[in-house]
Amino acid sequence: MDNNKKIKLNWKKFWKLKKIKLASYNNRLLLNLNGFGDGPGYVSLTNLKKSQRKVCQILKIAPKETILDYGSGNGLFASFFLSKAKKVYCYDMSRTSIEVGKLNFKEIFFLKKNEIKNRYDYIICCSVFQYLSYKEATKLLLFFHKISKKSFFIIDISNLVTKAEHLRFRRNFTLNSKYLLPKHSYFNKNFFIKFAKKSSLSTVFFNNVLLSRQKKFKFSVLFKKE
Repeated sequence: MDNNKKIKLNWKKFWKLKKIKLASYNNRLLLNLNGFGDGPGYVSLTNLKKSQRKVCQILKIAPKETILDYGSGNGLFASFFLSKAKKVYCYDMSRTSIEVGKLNFKEIFFLKKNEIKNRYDYIICCSVFQYLSYKEATKLLLFFHKISKKSFFIIDISNLVTKAEHLRFRRNFTLNSKYLLPKHSYFNKNFFIKFAKKSSLSTVFFNNVLLSRQKKFKFSVLFKKE
């Protein structure tokens, strides 16, 4: 396709255009299907394991506890916690991703939005906030506050401080693509600090949690209940 005639998309259309066959996949293909294949967000299988271990160390999940991965894709990231937690739950807006997850991870409880009614010890939300407006992000944080017992961990947030450099980095991956990658939302840490203060939560910020190609443009924040 002529690169001068690229297709502009929003994120919902971007994910709907990804054709996914319902089948069993190896972990590399599952990771690719979740958007971490060859591109700015590429994550190797080795770095995936390191990222999963780091999240586990930060949360200190006990065998009797539960965890919800919100925006889980097919559940590959959350599958690491099957041997750590009592129950692992996943939710994603992509029904196809959920169906693939059900075929590949039968021990995970995959939920529809209206089925998220319980309270979970921990919530993780990885590479989701880049798709949200500030209003949507605030609404989701309030929701996590409501349904979490101990903490919720927002992972891989696009950093407003490094926005210009990140845009240049991402642009290099669209030169030979028929798509113009949809815009990311960028946040500064004060956005989360203010929310935490209003909600009587404490925050801990981390770098290099999800070890993707664009990790230096990202940060993560853990919200802990007092």
